[in-house]
Amino acid sequence: MTIDLCTRIWNGRDPWGNRGGAHGPCIEAVSANPNSHEAAMACVDVAAVVGYMCDRLGVHLSDDQVLDAVAQHPERRVGFLGVDVSRDDAARRVEAASSHEGVIGIAVSPADQGVRPTDDRFVEVIRVASEHGLIVMMHNPGLFHPASDLSFGDPRLLDDVLREYDDDRLIQSARFVLGDLGCVPVELTLAVVAKHERVFVETSAVAGRPGRMRTALFAAHEFGVASRVLFASGFPRETPERAIERLYSVNGSSASGDSGEARVPREVLRQIIEGDALGKLGVKHIWAGRAGGADATVHTPMRTRDRTELLNAGDEIEEGSW
Repeated sequence: MTIDLCTRIWNGRDPWGNRGGAHGPCIEAVSANPNSHEAAMACVDVAAVVGYMCDRLGVHLSDDQVLDAVAQHPERRVGFLGVDVSRDDAARRVEAASSHEGVIGIAVSPADQGVRPTDDRFVEVIRVASEHGLIVMMHNPGLFHPASDLSFGDPRLLDDVLREYDDDRLIQSARFVLGDLGCVPVELTLAVVAKHERVFVETSAVAGRPGRMRTALFAAHEFGVASRVLFASGFPRETPERAIERLYSVNGSSASGDSGEARVPREVLRQIIEGDALGKLGVKHIWAGRAGGADATVHTPMRTRDRTELLNAGDEIEEGSW
């Protein structure tokens, strides 16, 4: 099963224009509308549609587009709704997100939104998300925008939160996906993943950058955390088809493998692409079968009540065994 954990939909011009670029170049000539998204996702089993809300940069990807995409294909789409942590209603928006079928998480952007992860507002959003069983995706697609605060994109700030609140059940049971791989120091990102078993990282920011991709994947293999690297194309900045091809080609064209350069084992690459990303994140199997494959297993999120019961029961996140 291939799960694309980070894709986006919008109509019209690139909302970040030529002042973003952290997760890929400006793509004025590429369509990101729902029809283009559906066509591009034909090669994956499940795709996550990720929202974004940032008053600071003046960029908003609406909840409606995320929810419409999930409603159209509930067996093949899941959603992350954008939450601007700088807003007074941020915690209420997290609660509201948990009420929508098909929504498995929220997307927050500390650097873009100008809110340090150790800020009380950010910590409260994490608590509410954890209480409602929502995954917290931390990504900053506008990181190269002049108004985005690079220092707040440092993954060590999440480590600070997890260490400071080491006796807070909700903080410690929260699940995180980091989305700026390669935009901030790779080693620091992977060190945070290595330290905290509920922190994962996805590949959308390197999907269109072969050099950064190879550096990141080999470092993840060396750090022993490749099992928590989750495939994401970052559509429309890259398509899942091209991202998969690039991942499998990350070692170059030497078939013999005797070039002397360190290589990422192919089985590691295969598990990143075909691994059970949703299962690793604690999204349980409650729907089986899909068009074209009656025996396939697809994941959809539990209702809020079920997620809370799972949290209270203290179920462990399923770990990959490679």
